[in-house]
Amino acid sequence: MRGIDKVILGSLITASMVGINYNISSADKIEQTTYITTNRLNMRKGPGTGYAKIGTLNQGEKVVAIEKSSDGKWVKIKYNSQEAWVSLDYLKKEETQSTTNEIKLNSNYKTTGNLNMRTGASTSYSRIATLPLGTVVTPTKISADGEWVQVKYNNQTGWISVKYIKLDETTAPIAPEEPSDKPDQTGKKYKTTGNLNMRKGPGTSYARITTLPMGTVVTPISFSTDGGWAQVKYNNQTGWISVKYIKLDETSTPITPEEPSDKPDEETQKFSGKYITTANLTLRKGPGQSYQGILTIPEGTKIEATEITLDENWLKVTYSGQTGWVNSDYLNEADTVDEEDTNPDYEVPSQALGDDFYTTSAVYFRVSDSSTSSLISQIPKNTKVTLIKFNSDASWAQVIYNNKTGWVLAYYLNDEPLGSSGSKDETSEDTGTYRQGTTKENLNLRKGPSTSYSVLVTIPKNSTVEVYEEQNGWVKVKYNSYTGYCSALYIK
Repeated sequence: MRGIDKVILGSLITASMVGINYNISSADKIEQTTYITTNRLNMRKGPGTGYAKIGTLNQGEKVVAIEKSSDGKWVKIKYNSQEAWVSLDYLKKEETQSTTNEIKLNSNYKTTGNLNMRTGASTSYSRIATLPLGTVVTPTKISADGEWVQVKYNNQTGWISVKYIKLDETTAPIAPEEPSDKPDQTGKKYKTTGNLNMRKGPGTSYARITTLPMGTVVTPISFSTDGGWAQVKYNNQTGWISVKYIKLDETSTPITPEEPSDKPDEETQKFSGKYITTANLTLRKGPGQSYQGILTIPEGTKIEATEITLDENWLKVTYSGQTGWVNSDYLNEADTVDEEDTNPDYEVPSQALGDDFYTTSAVYFRVSDSSTSSLISQIPKNTKVTLIKFNSDASWAQVIYNNKTGWVLAYYLNDEPLGSSGSKDETSEDTGTYRQGTTKENLNLRKGPSTSYSVLVTIPKNSTVEVYEEQNGWVKVKYNSYTGYCSALYIK
């Protein structure tokens, strides 16, 4: 038995020696070289993944290599008083520290290109923001490999590559693609030079809030640290716009896309008016198509407005207990309609049924001959309708309007259009001389020479109108069957 034991023990010793000789022969001594880990890296007992793990190195750790495996894929390192093997794939030689030495902490540096800022000192970390070309930053830390510096930008702290920054000798921030007419201070009025997105933050990576039309006048509240974005308020919302697309407004006169001349400086104004919907109309949470719909107001519904936007395209109303905004394109004024004001001396028109009649005022168009019946729509003043029949007491007339059949109060029908012989048109044109003009923009025609008067109709851009008298910046004009007042500034 002892002889057998000696044979076995001798075999084990021989095998162990062979293993030791193999490991030594499979590794080469090398000149001590300093490496930096490029990722988290396992340390093992031997040059291969088959060997047991004895520890882990973090990214950016410095290690000193003393041996290399014969296949060149592993190196033996000294780390914290112990020796271990690590994969050479996740190491890079420590370069001369000229780059690190060149970085001066707490000095100003300028980006030489658009540069990603990340949560850590490597491209494997997620991106926080992008610093535009020419952004000035002040490094506060340097990574272990000297390739990254920690900076603060837009109230965020992160890491950027030193390859794309250079010392800023002037220490003066330079905004990206700085325009010649870049705003120099807050408190002044600027005008947008194109349709311009307003965003939640100073950069295109932030979500869009709304779009400012070309010619909108804004007053910057503040500017971004790089000077490339201005914080402004528009339509009761605050956001950021690019300074590339605004210029100083020398006149400081607000200009908006549609009839800016007779609007106040406020973005919305108190308003009172009664209207009727001419189509099924969405009630929205804000004054614009981008706002979420609350509910649908049926066609022919009477509503009352309490507020109006500057461009007069949106009205604030309450319907079915909900308050929101509706598009004024689908409303007709109803403040001239009064179904209670009937004339007891009214006589049935002598014309035969089937003849054409004209409304003497804006009038409700209803399903049946009762003021409590459902509305179909509203018929504008001086509109031609075709008479079908009268009800039993001739107080209501059934007519055809817009290929629909309904009922209107007969009191508001006349056998001739307003302004013709035998009838009086209270808004008819002057009998004096006039000239022809053309509207420069979409332009509101009002009942009187002031924004306090209600709107009769909106005249489209490039429309021909008859111009009569001018007073205090307003002109009296006729457009189609309407006569009223509009701003003289937008008539040529």
